[in-house]
Amino acid sequence: MYPRLLFCLIQQDTPFPNFSPYTRNEHSSFGHGQQHLASLLVTLNILSFLFHTVLDLLDQKYKLLRAHLPTRKTFFEDLRALTRYMYFDSWDHLLTFMLQGLELEIPPNSN
Repeated sequence: MYPRLLFCLIQQDTPFPNFSPYTRNEHSSFGHGQQHLASLLVTLNILSFLFHTVLDLLDQKYKLLRAHLPTRKTFFEDLRALTRYMYFDSWDHLLTFMLQGLELEIPPNSN
């Protein structure tokens, strides 16, 4: 038996008074996640930047949309709204739909 439970039973006390898993500074990650969280977030940010750079270099439709929309935030707000309510077969189909909605000329596939 656990010493605390045994002590409570001997003392005729309710088992584990004021017991909480957080009383010993034990959180859901048990202290392991905090050490590497900043590294993980920086890595994801760098990957995101790399992905956008590659899209900007290789995808003509993405480049045209980004040039037409005022900010990157606007692009991602539109992207989030569209993908929340509609299903697209591919990234290319989504970008084509956005270009048609903005009445921009659709460049030929660069694939």
